[in-house]
Amino acid sequence: MRRSVKLTIGLLALALGWPVGAGADRNADRGAEIFSARDRLDEGFGDQRVSMQLTLRSANGRTAERRTRMQLLEGPPGQGDKTLVVFDAPPDIAGTALLTHEALGAADDSQWLYLPAYKRVKRIAARDRSGSFAGTEFSYEDLAGDKFEDFTYRFVGEASLRGQQVYRVDRMPIAPNSEYSRQETWVDPDTHQILQAYLYDKKGRHLKTLETGDWVRYRGNYWRPRTLAMTHVPSGRATLLKTSEYEFGVGLKEKDFSPEALSGLGR
Repeated sequence: MRRSVKLTIGLLALALGWPVGAGADRNADRGAEIFSARDRLDEGFGDQRVSMQLTLRSANGRTAERRTRMQLLEGPPGQGDKTLVVFDAPPDIAGTALLTHEALGAADDSQWLYLPAYKRVKRIAARDRSGSFAGTEFSYEDLAGDKFEDFTYRFVGEASLRGQQVYRVDRMPIAPNSEYSRQETWVDPDTHQILQAYLYDKKGRHLKTLETGDWVRYRGNYWRPRTLAMTHVPSGRATLLKTSEYEFGVGLKEKDFSPEALSGLGR
């Protein structure tokens, strides 16, 4: 399932002018090791379901509420996961659903959007994955999840974040249609989970900031955040997300994640 990313990292280093040599290789290897460990820790969860409360906050402080539910089916070795997000409230968007079949590495994820007002399922083109999902600061790409194989890595060093010692790792998306050129991450050295990330657009501008918190460990292995906040830096808009308790082993099947099943979700 795991494959070497050394060659890709080396080419990227040359393109960006990073020093290429033993030190650069060590930083690439260590960054990859940190995120590979994160991926291994999450293997074997099977499936999960969770409800989420979203608060959309404008730059002037006005807020709007959304209520969603998400379910996820773990893919077999060598394949990506399947994720389904469905809006339950407010009434004007209830039943809107986003289905993602994750692809690993440079391949683009497959995504479908169901709009109940039009009673139709729309395939999301790879070039449109940077668009906002249902007015939130999360794009279609943000909701697609990520795996170790989706990035190359560079260990930057150790740092302090909110009084905690963390790893600093840059990761670069491999998929050519990603909206991001680089993700600057702050990683908990014990859980290997991302506590904060600066997301940069294709021109190298700081586009978004992701912050996570209130991490809970389920079934002895699987770490999940209870809070997430995504801020759009240029505008100051933010989406705050709070989850209910995560449920595992709920018996989800492949057929629950088919594009044909989308139209019945809001009923």
